[in-house]
Amino acid sequence: MGDVTLKIRGMFGEHCERAVKDAISHISGIANIKVKEREGTISFYYMDEAALLAVKDAISDAGYDVIG
Repeated sequence: MGDVTLKIRGMFGEHCERAVKDAISHISGIANIKVKEREGTISFYYMDEAALLAVKDAISDAGYDVIG
């Protein structure tokens, strides 16, 4: 469907960047993942709404808050 940037609360360092990226890397239908702890964002390309919802759920399951 396109590119999206989500705000994430709770990232504090490179280990959090890796944890978020690892949490969603197995999800099919997404690509070009970029996590920026300093900005509190994650950007990626998603192919459909199911992939976007799966990403949000996986980030929440990893212990971070998706706020936008």
